[in-house]
Amino acid sequence: MRICIIASVFPPDIGGPATYVPAIARALVERGHQVKVIAVTDPAHLQCEGRYPFPVFRIPRRPVWRRALSALLALWQHGRDADVIYANGMFLEAALAKAIVRKPVVMKIVGDEAWERSTRRGWTQDGFEDFQRRRQR
Repeated sequence: MRICIIASVFPPDIGGPATYVPAIARALVERGHQVKVIAVTDPAHLQCEGRYPFPVFRIPRRPVWRRALSALLALWQHGRDADVIYANGMFLEAALAKAIVRKPVVMKIVGDEAWERSTRRGWTQDGFEDFQRRRQR
């Protein structure tokens, strides 16, 4: 199977996804799948090379409008020959790419963007679990 992974965090960035995405991509390659990774990164890391058994295509993180356009272009270039697109972040771009390349998209969603945004903007004082249980306006 040919899998195109899009990641909003990838080494040398740090964090859970920066650990998880290379590990899952490597495991998929070891199982015989063809994997490509499209990764968002800071400008200083655009030319960063790692030793991965799969190609990594890096796009700049900022400005956001350019990142979105670059991600869509990269997904069109590298996702159209994939059997599936796996999104670990950048969900809007992945959803738009699904319409463009007409491939199934699997999204790994951690957390709750609605709760995070509502908390940041002061719209709720609920903790994560209470927010999930209550009907929101």
